[in-house]
Amino acid sequence: MTDERLIGEVLALQSKRLTELRNLVDKLEAQANANGDTLERIHRTLNDGGAK
Repeated sequence: MTDERLIGEVLALQSKRLTELRNLVDKLEAQANANGDTLERIHRTLNDGGAK
């Protein structure tokens, strides 16, 4: 295998992995935002004495 081909394959694998990691970060951010919204609603409910 030539050096150029090997470098190309390594770069392709790194690019694929980077895309997978970005997708995971997006999912984790969405989950954290949803959790934050839930915690904020709980906090508001407790502070309001249970009133909505």
